[in-house]
Amino acid sequence: MKRQAISHTENISQVYQDLKEALGYQGWWPLLWRANTPGFDSAGYRTQEISQRLIARDRFEIFLGAILTQNTAWKNVAATLPALLAAGIDSPQALLEYPAESLSQLIRPSGYYNQKAKKLRFACEFFSREGSFETGCVPKRDELLGLWGIGPETADSILLYAFNYPIFVVDAYTKRLFTRLGIFSQEADYISLQNGFQSALPLDPSLFNEYHALIVACCKFHCASRPQCAACPLRQSCAYYRELAPGLGEQQ
Repeated sequence: MKRQAISHTENISQVYQDLKEALGYQGWWPLLWRANTPGFDSAGYRTQEISQRLIARDRFEIFLGAILTQNTAWKNVAATLPALLAAGIDSPQALLEYPAESLSQLIRPSGYYNQKAKKLRFACEFFSREGSFETGCVPKRDELLGLWGIGPETADSILLYAFNYPIFVVDAYTKRLFTRLGIFSQEADYISLQNGFQSALPLDPSLFNEYHALIVACCKFHCASRPQCAACPLRQSCAYYRELAPGLGEQQ
């Protein structure tokens, strides 16, 4: 049996405040089809903290991104989405009507394109039946996890970002950052990490959205595989910086 996460509620809340102050608003989830429209920048990120009602096309694009970003960097997804939009693939039905082989080629920049095309088609069959994107009715997590190729991180990304459902998304960045900080143990599994965040924070989808985006930004700029601690806003409260990397502060 895996050891439970070592959770510190006040620390989890403080990390959010520190990251928000240091890194600013992240504007997730980027929506390419809204790029350069009021409230969005040229890459589709929100430019201000506004509560905007999602429509079916927003939900569908978020769903596409959540699957395409599996095992690849977001820049590869950003290179893929324009081709899908240009082909008129803006709904589950449009994707299902598109030739399977051609779909694979459209999403080639995202990697694992044959597998991802299959995942998209299976999931679109489900969403086409349910009509969730059009109605905004939140799909059940167990049903998403029952779809081929959709695991906890992808399912939770769809629920949080596409349906504004309050569930915290855990990814490799989350575990890396919070184990280095010493807030969670290395043995903590997905559910332990998720429960740790959800028990420490208000069940607010906007908060969960922004917190996850800030974690990703921190790991990209500072807490990388080879950490760049010198300018990290969390270094003074980080166990890795204080204890696990003797002399790191002096070297940087």
